[in-house]
Amino acid sequence: MKLLKNLSLSMVAMVSLFGMSAYGANITIGAVGNTGTLVGSVGGNAFVFGLSPVLQGVGNSKVFLTIDDPGGPGSGHEKGYNTTGTTEFNTTPSGTTALLISEVGHAFVGGVEYSQFEFALNATGGAPNVSINSIQVFQATAGNLTGFPTFGGNATLVFKWDASAGNTLTVNDYIPGLDNTEMLLMVPSADFGPTGSNIILYMDAGSPGQFVSNDGPDKWIARQDCNNFGLTAVTCGPISTPEPSSLWLLCAGIGLLSVASRKSIVTMRMRKK
Repeated sequence: MKLLKNLSLSMVAMVSLFGMSAYGANITIGAVGNTGTLVGSVGGNAFVFGLSPVLQGVGNSKVFLTIDDPGGPGSGHEKGYNTTGTTEFNTTPSGTTALLISEVGHAFVGGVEYSQFEFALNATGGAPNVSINSIQVFQATAGNLTGFPTFGGNATLVFKWDASAGNTLTVNDYIPGLDNTEMLLMVPSADFGPTGSNIILYMDAGSPGQFVSNDGPDKWIARQDCNNFGLTAVTCGPISTPEPSSLWLLCAGIGLLSVASRKSIVTMRMRKK
């Protein structure tokens, strides 16, 4: 019974996720419960979820990347990555630091483990959307690397998603305030290898996408402890799904018990006669 229950829970989680999810399509995270699948050109497929209000700095959470639109002529575009070395592009040094793999929480969808990253958008009320053009995750040997995208050969690209025609990601600043996160990104933990204890996350947002960046700062947060954020598809422990052979044995066992029970009843009736 426990095997069947676990299988049912796993199937319900996957149906609830993919039933609501935009797979490799135009995704908008603009409300609690919005979901989508980012089909990685490097690494596996990642999930994005719209969150209910989640405060930064609560529990074992850490802001590790802050990007701020520079403003002025030619603004509307921002990009950056986390490091304790020399920052590039629109990265804000005061809100950016190194991130260890051990500082990243893990959760499960359908029994598969994912690494969790949270995104907090800060956009103006009159134009609350921003287009995400690229998300790239590197596994690095140190936390002070610089020189995107090669990092001197000391980092390995483990996940990459780029927007394209019919394959976009738009985030809406639907939760007011600088201290709330709107989106959860879940990258397959299997993308990471045994070498390199640090994570570098790079984001490119705004122009030339449909929705330009217009304010800031925008932040990425890691939370060391697993959190399912009230999402039914996300669990903090794997839901074990039995192998087909296990299911066959289970059904065979139930059948044998049923036959044995019937024989016992017939025997008892014969004795009474």
